[in-house]
Amino acid sequence: MSKHARLAKHWIELDRMRRRAVREQKIKPYTDLALTPVSEEETETLEMFTHNEAARHEVAHVRKVDELTHGKNARAVA
Repeated sequence: MSKHARLAKHWIELDRMRRRAVREQKIKPYTDLALTPVSEEETETLEMFTHNEAARHEVAHVRKVDELTHGKNARAVA
């Protein structure tokens, strides 16, 4: 089998997998817990946000930017 034929065969197999994934996503949407947005309470408890001073500083910075751009009660309304 030539190199181009193997490449074409592999391409077709990958395209079939992609089409099947798209079709299945339409039937039953997949959501992963890791992709869900972090809630306000979780920034206080999850280790990745409290592990070190830089992480705590970043959380405080994001909150300050959010407050400045969306107003003081932006989280309470949303």
